Amino acid sequence: MTIHGYARVSSTGAKAARQDLSAQTDALKAAGVDRVWEERASGARSDRPVMLELLATAELGDQIVVVRLDRFGRSLLDLLSTLQGLEERSVGFRSLTESIDTSTAAGKLALAVLAAAAEYERTLLRERILASRAASGRVGGRPKALTVANVRLVRRMIEEEGLSVPETARQFGVSNATIYRALRVPEAV
Repeated sequence: MTIHGYARVSSTGAKAARQDLSAQTDALKAAGVDRVWEERASGARSDRPVMLELLATAELGDQIVVVRLDRFGRSLLDLLSTLQGLEERSVGFRSLTESIDTSTAAGKLALAVLAAAAEYERTLLRERILASRAASGRVGGRPKALTVANVRLVRRMIEEEGLSVPETARQFGVSNATIYRALRVPEAV
């Protein structure tokens, strides 16, 4: 059984010099890790090579230790998904700051509470989005480049005034494809 420590700072380049991994690595070594994996990459990135290598290396019975949960996952959903994958492979996980250890019943309970909180937040967000759309009268998506009145004007400019599609597109500040799509819409609109 190997205890892997994972330490990450968000910045690379000039900012990385100001963000030091030593506090994390010292805490991980004090927690008894066998090997510390160090990474300098944004937590928002899903392609963190050191973390991906660590996840591929960890085997049955191993444990991954982090100083804080936010060092390991991009978001709560990402963290829970990663931890579920570790659980399926019988790889333990421990966060020192949050005192979560998936090898204990209390640690598994803490993760279940986090999962419930993440589901609750997803539901609230979905409800807020739907309420906002209903209040604004929009159903989502990008606003139309041409209004109904503009489409009528486009038709008149092309059919009655003899302008070409590219000329009309330039006047409205849209692409030729937008004009062609507008011309395909039935005139009753």
